[in-house]
Amino acid sequence: MDLASALGGAGEHDRAERIVADAEQLARDLTDRNDQAWVLTGLAGALAQAGERTRAEQAAAEAEYLATSLTDPNYRGWVLAGLARAFAWLGDFARAEQIATDAERLAHRITELEYQAQVLANVAVALAQAGKHARAEEVARAVTSPDHRAQALANVAAAVAEAGDRTSAARLLGTALSVGDWARLPLPAVANVSPDAIRAITNATVR
Repeated sequence: MDLASALGGAGEHDRAERIVADAEQLARDLTDRNDQAWVLTGLAGALAQAGERTRAEQAAAEAEYLATSLTDPNYRGWVLAGLARAFAWLGDFARAEQIATDAERLAHRITELEYQAQVLANVAVALAQAGKHARAEEVARAVTSPDHRAQALANVAAAVAEAGDRTSAARLLGTALSVGDWARLPLPAVANVSPDAIRAITNATVR
């Protein structure tokens, strides 16, 4: 769904709509509840970012319903963290915080560290989008994988910058740059905080 969001943001609405329509059909065709919830969660996020509120809320509601029956903590944690971000994009910050809290709690039951890192990184971003910046930073710093921790910190920094606290955003971005692979950082988030950092990353990664 990241591709659909990117295309929509770039003005390629027809291509984005085709991707979303394909995802909606795929969600209807899937029989595995894990996969269905995963697709619906990505769909809810993409639609929310595109401003398609009614369709986003429908996809989120279906994914949330499915999540209650998921027994695999990897899938359930990923779905809940993704739903928290979708609700934050929709402006329902209370619901986003509630689901992010559930996802964070579940993440500590995930034994595969890569999955745990992804879930906690998404929880941190959802909390930041919901305006819970201090807690978002705390969750991001707890991510064990250096690259995922850096990505989470960079995304939290972007949300903090958008809220107007440029000093804290620069501090968070500095931490992100110090702990993770620069080539794997979310460049749009970095650009929101510091164009100079983008130039530094470009110079360092193209050599």
